[in-house]
Amino acid sequence: MDNLNLYGIFYLNLMFSSIGVEDRITVIKKCYWPLLGLIEKGFRIGVQPSGTTLEIIKDLDSAWIEKFKELLKERKCELIGDGYSHIIGPLVPAEVNKYNHILGLQTYKDVLRERPRIAAVTENAYSSGLIEYFIESGYKAIIMDWNNPAQFHPEWKKEWRYHPQIALGNTAKKIPVIWSNCIAFQKFQRYVNGVLELDEYLAYIRSQKPQKGERFYMLYGSDTEIFDFRTRRYASKIEGRAVKGEWGKISKLFEALSREENIRIILPSEVLDLEKDRKHSFKEIRLESPEDPIPVKKQEKYNITRWGLSGNSIDINTKCYQVYNNLRELAKNRLKNETDPLWKELCFLWASDFRTHIEKKRLEEFRSRLSRMLKKTENSPALPLLKPVKKEKFIFKRSGGRLSVESSGIKIVFNLSKGLVIDSMVFKKVSVEPLLGELPHGYFDDIRLGADFFSCHTVIGIPGKSQMTDLIDVRPKIFYKQNNLVISCKMPFLVSARHQVSRGFIEKTITIFSHKNEVELDYLFHLMIPDPVSWRTGFITLKPEAFDGDSLYFACHNGGKNIERFSLRNVNSIDKDPVSLMVSAPSALGNTAGLLELGDAKKKILIETDMSQCASLPMIHFRRLPGTFFLRSFYSLGEIDDTTFAQVTGKEIYKAHFSMTISAKKITDDNNKAYL
Repeated sequence: MDNLNLYGIFYLNLMFSSIGVEDRITVIKKCYWPLLGLIEKGFRIGVQPSGTTLEIIKDLDSAWIEKFKELLKERKCELIGDGYSHIIGPLVPAEVNKYNHILGLQTYKDVLRERPRIAAVTENAYSSGLIEYFIESGYKAIIMDWNNPAQFHPEWKKEWRYHPQIALGNTAKKIPVIWSNCIAFQKFQRYVNGVLELDEYLAYIRSQKPQKGERFYMLYGSDTEIFDFRTRRYASKIEGRAVKGEWGKISKLFEALSREENIRIILPSEVLDLEKDRKHSFKEIRLESPEDPIPVKKQEKYNITRWGLSGNSIDINTKCYQVYNNLRELAKNRLKNETDPLWKELCFLWASDFRTHIEKKRLEEFRSRLSRMLKKTENSPALPLLKPVKKEKFIFKRSGGRLSVESSGIKIVFNLSKGLVIDSMVFKKVSVEPLLGELPHGYFDDIRLGADFFSCHTVIGIPGKSQMTDLIDVRPKIFYKQNNLVISCKMPFLVSARHQVSRGFIEKTITIFSHKNEVELDYLFHLMIPDPVSWRTGFITLKPEAFDGDSLYFACHNGGKNIERFSLRNVNSIDKDPVSLMVSAPSALGNTAGLLELGDAKKKILIETDMSQCASLPMIHFRRLPGTFFLRSFYSLGEIDDTTFAQVTGKEIYKAHFSMTISAKKITDDNNKAYL
């Protein structure tokens, strides 16, 4: 038979950011009961509730739970796994991801007496490091968006979108992937919302039919709470006005599909059982790419910065990392049954919906709950004993606006006329050439790179204004602290060099450690500015002549135990230009272990940050040019998107503390070289 096999998943999330606590019972009545009614009519679909959502439903309407259990037992629908909390996996530490899956499976067992066979990647925010947790949790496959990974993998055959494949992890682990499709579920929503007529939508579905053989296509894979119910967020929008009978339209659609020739509706996991076409299925592929290390569903404006850098995200993520560090210390000295409830609470606090269009009342309660958790896990570990450091002789040279500092392991040249940026940095045990520093105007022939590119500075974007930077003339203080050399300056933060209008100040401190191959950059920000569009600091610009462009790579942890490496060998460009006037960045890295690597087959620069001090996220800017390349990294302390405008503070004082440690090593790991 030449069939188009359709499967659908309805996501249940009562933690949905813009749903008030008082609206939850209404959502169950208007959205969740009609979903079960659809299933009772014989339309077999997948249902993905988080563990938290199941607990809330059980408390508010236990009859719904009983009916859902009955339908699951009769195999009229299928439970799809999520986790205890609706967490963005690439943005939380590995141990939190592990606990979230363990607690989620336990909740499914306790509430439903059911264990899901497959799981959907939360918000389709994927990283290769997450695969190990799905496998360890016993899942046989994951569900992930096709559209965004596919755009950076032109080698994929178009027919593969209709068949399950094998997703490769960042170790030897791999798992089957069943495709979601954001265009398909948006078409479904447009039909239900009245943008498309039934005939138009059915024509779209028919266009997916195979000429020969079998195809598998996701009919729907998104929120349940948007049908016959509207949150206050959409109250003033035309498309958001409550419309009665949307579930009736969905039922009408399923009835029409059931009458279509060569179309059948199956459960999501049946894709694995029914797939027979080995020519187009189960190919081993990587979903991530250097251009898109953390693919997310929907259009580019909907990306990982939404939960990591926009709105209140960076502040509450920093506090969650503080709880995480506290909890790890507590776990060393307490029994497992004493710390498990605390891990469960941390998973709850790391839920994605506290970081987007959260209602004010819920945000206040969340902040109180987070503060209580910080106090509950507070501990006062013994201060580490500082080993005496033998004082090293540093050699200083001053020439014009440059200051050169040299130790036994490092030589750094600072540009004093540009806010103490690093002109060049040599790690003597790694390379005789400087690995990072400044690339002056005219270094590249390409006019797109016709600017000065500095290292270790700050750039802040303000709506309707020129960029603010710390690139001003300074006279730093130089002194010793615990036998390490410290170079420090306090500088006003200017609107522009021309107008010399101060908007606060920055304390910039650089520590060069005695007898160590590393340097620490520390920033204290006290800025008087309106809500910034973007806030980026800690720039590191590589010196192209010091690296092999063919084996160039960057690496970072994105929610997994092992670091994820991304080769730049076949990459032309990675840009960080704004997506639109309302979205300032297209992506970022998870940085969940606070380590970023930039390097080639022989050496690497390591940049370390403390996520419990500031949960900033690194970004990569890369361009390949004839005979050379441009590569730099930087850290974002804030970006904007639609969630930002929902939470504009109106305040004009921003304080932040950001530190990073820069070091370098030779690469001797053959496995690393082989990967590159």
